[in-house]
Amino acid sequence: MSSPLRAAAHERRVARRLEARGLPGLGEALVGLAGTEIAGRWRVDSLYAVGAEGAVYLATDMTDAAAAPCVVKIPVLPLHRPVELSSSLLRHRRESLRTEAANLEASRSPYMPASLGLHEFASPLLDARRGGAFAEPDPALVMERLPGHDVDLWLARVHGSDLPRPLLRRHLDRVVVVLLQALHDLQERGFVYADLRPGNLRVSGRPDRRVRLLDAGSLVAAGDESGRFPHVPHYLPPALYERRYTENLPIVPTQAVQAVMAGRTLFEVATGIVPIPGAPTDARVIQEAGVSTAVADVVDGLASGSFSNVVPAIRYLARRATRRVVPVAAPAPAPAAAPVPVRVPALELEPLPATPAARPALVRKPAAAAAPKPAAAPAPAKSWWRRLVGSIVSSRRARAAAPVSR
Repeated sequence: MSSPLRAAAHERRVARRLEARGLPGLGEALVGLAGTEIAGRWRVDSLYAVGAEGAVYLATDMTDAAAAPCVVKIPVLPLHRPVELSSSLLRHRRESLRTEAANLEASRSPYMPASLGLHEFASPLLDARRGGAFAEPDPALVMERLPGHDVDLWLARVHGSDLPRPLLRRHLDRVVVVLLQALHDLQERGFVYADLRPGNLRVSGRPDRRVRLLDAGSLVAAGDESGRFPHVPHYLPPALYERRYTENLPIVPTQAVQAVMAGRTLFEVATGIVPIPGAPTDARVIQEAGVSTAVADVVDGLASGSFSNVVPAIRYLARRATRRVVPVAAPAPAPAAAPVPVRVPALELEPLPATPAARPALVRKPAAAAAPKPAAAPAPAKSWWRRLVGSIVSSRRARAAAPVSR
């Protein structure tokens, strides 16, 4: 199937999803932006995704044939119902996109899409003859297009597969750790990722999975009291869910809120089960999932509010991560040949410290100690868990020497 045919098929799927959300006709209206040029450099190709306040299109850099793929995001409006359009709504949506672009530029996180700038253009989807905001230019946020798969789709494949448990555990553990690292990076830069859920994560790369955060509109400055906090109710802390949906009070983004949302998101990563809005997660289900015991402890601790932010969770994992050797039988050249041991990176837990004060307030059964390695075996390379903690420490020291302006 040719690329234009694939794009058209994807646009039809987007339109069907919008129709299922009660927005019939919106997808067909948004497709009309194809072919529009942005800042004389990018050409809008096809509709890629539509969120609550933004429509995302695939785009081509007309000035550089070798340029990396990019996307263009514009404010989404009820174009299928023109009578509902107004100058005030136009200006509100445009301002939201400008705020999103400013937050993305201010954060400059490697776990977010790279910003290629906010540009203005004359939108062919609006009737300029109506005057007011209709005659004003629309903003367009141009960003890097992240490779890989959305984590919610990836999880459906992984949890529904027949992967061996050790391999499944390695994949899931990796996603957990990298997501915590991404949230820590944003925390250091003064931001909370409000709409944290598997559908807003992108996973790519083998054997070590790389996780990045998709939606720049989910970035909210820590302590922001404006009430702006885009989210899906399933991932809110239960107390905050009651505050928002029972008492109708605004949500103030904090590191503690981010930690619980991370735990609920990682509960779904570990188990494949979507959390119930306003209800705590089940620790027993996490323990029976395909993750290691240390990761299960951390997911439960985050979801239950045992950690004030994600940093203690990362440290808890790092203290209990070691590298072990798993013997794997290689194909034998003859029936009498013995299996050849192959080194496969995997996680194993160290015994929990004897001093109660050195252990977070989590109740878990410690894993059995790994069998001693043969004396002749070479020392394994430094594990990526250790490198992870080293990179965090180095990053914090670098920021202390040259603070990032916010």
